[in-house]
Amino acid sequence: MKQASRFSICLCFLFYAHLALAFDEIEVVTLNQYLGADLAPVLAAEPEAFNDALVGVLQKVSASDFKARALEQARMIAKRSPEIIGLQEVWDLTCIDLDPRPEFGCDDPSIANAFDDHLDLTLAALNNTPEVRRKKGINYEVAATVKNLDLDKVAVPGLPFSGIPFCIKCLNAMPNAILVAVDRDVILARRDVQVAKVDWSDDESFGLCTKPSVDGCNYQVVASVDSLGIAIERGFVAVDATIGNKVYRIVNTHFEVKGEDVGMPEFTFYQAAQADELLETIEKTTSTDYLIVLGDMNSSPEQTDIPGVFPPPFVTGITTPYHQFVDSGYHDVWELKPGKASGYTCCQQEDLVSKKSLLTERIDMIFTREMPKKVKQASVLGDKVTTKTNPPGLGLGLWSTDHGGIAAKIQF
Repeated sequence: MKQASRFSICLCFLFYAHLALAFDEIEVVTLNQYLGADLAPVLAAEPEAFNDALVGVLQKVSASDFKARALEQARMIAKRSPEIIGLQEVWDLTCIDLDPRPEFGCDDPSIANAFDDHLDLTLAALNNTPEVRRKKGINYEVAATVKNLDLDKVAVPGLPFSGIPFCIKCLNAMPNAILVAVDRDVILARRDVQVAKVDWSDDESFGLCTKPSVDGCNYQVVASVDSLGIAIERGFVAVDATIGNKVYRIVNTHFEVKGEDVGMPEFTFYQAAQADELLETIEKTTSTDYLIVLGDMNSSPEQTDIPGVFPPPFVTGITTPYHQFVDSGYHDVWELKPGKASGYTCCQQEDLVSKKSLLTERIDMIFTREMPKKVKQASVLGDKVTTKTNPPGLGLGLWSTDHGGIAAKIQF
């Protein structure tokens, strides 16, 4: 009887193991890391107020302490150990001194903590978490990057470096320093996952990527800052990840903000045009087994379409990004999870100090082209006070970002 019982147990184990292997499964995370300040005051500033607006943003970024926030972001991601991570607002801020006197430029205490490469800090934090260190060989690496807004493109006559000149202790209106800032969207992959960058600029992309940027593309329709003469570039980037014998194309993007969020209706057109371009591009270029699009869409299910006549492709009205994806047959992963959790991911207050979470809108998304068999363990990351920066568990620190991330294990 004992042998028969053991035999039955073995058969059951093999049966359920076979069922588990019959499904294709991947876990992904999307997270907007947040610069640490709202850029709207700088983008809207008149020339005479521009310096003060820029310094104000740098002071807020410094106070937001990305080093500490990166540690908390890493901890909450590492607990999930996803195969693929899509990050938005991955900034690199550099300050170049023009004034040799200490504390007159980059070393001014009110801004000195602002200048870091957030990607370097994120990788260091993530790969030093106990969860990752315990599982040798699964460190996270950069799989693909798209460069968006790039202040290194700003050239001021008479200055030796590119970037935006500014002054803290302004003497004779002369700049003390130069700011160079780059915004990126990045895909990280576990080292044990085979990934390949998607080349959007090759012949197979039908000439759809007209603005290649590092490993990705910048959108054709973008907002601009006339006072600086630069575009507020947004973009998308993708990898093909092989897990088991299936290939998943994962696309990461960050659309422009909604018009109502910044008091400029044209911004809704920009974000809608970007969504249309992305959908057309991936429709014509993706033939992998599965397609997943994730990122900060800046568009919620409640965002309403806008009737009227607009420039192409919206001659009969603007369809907002979320509705474009749904109308195109994509599946909103959050809507497929068990339970009725709200899934709110936006937004904490600018300084990240509120005692309670202020997330009231769902704008960070994971979409799939194929209908999943099951969505498991989908959750919002970073919406609990226990995920704030030190002191842990007391809710007295900073929120790790102004967004909540979304994590989901998707089974096809």
